[in-house]
Amino acid sequence: MPVCKGTTKEGKPCKLHTDGKYCRHHQKQSTSTPRTSPVLGSRSYPNGDQYEGQMLNDMPHGTGTMRYSDGSFFTGLWNKGEYDKGTREYADGGVYRGTWKNNMYKKGKLHFPFLDDKNKSFEGTWNKNKATGTLTYANGLKVTGDFEYNHNTNKFKKITK
Repeated sequence: MPVCKGTTKEGKPCKLHTDGKYCRHHQKQSTSTPRTSPVLGSRSYPNGDQYEGQMLNDMPHGTGTMRYSDGSFFTGLWNKGEYDKGTREYADGGVYRGTWKNNMYKKGKLHFPFLDDKNKSFEGTWNKNKATGTLTYANGLKVTGDFEYNHNTNKFKKITK
């Protein structure tokens, strides 16, 4: 029989799940009635990604960490399965800290040492493929203004008016 180190909903030590109760870590989620508050849980996905943290209706919601199969991860706040606020560290060394909207950067700082062998960072706001803020190069050069931003390649192009 499985031994659990969690606690029941009543806060008592959970041992073998033989009493029909579920601990907070293994709390049963009903598929017929949607939950209204998150519970702690974990989930493994077919592609190798793994999530651990708060969940609502089998989706990341609240505080949690997703570890992706490529070695990258996101840790922070989730909203109905989408990034909300936190840190996303990419397998190639890039790091974004800030907020998201529709799983796209919204406001924060992106550090990407992997582009053109130049250590760059961008701090500002995003609206889909447009960004406003300051692009800083390793040599200290700063370029401030509006940029077109490609989320797939992490490339910035200064918009001239």
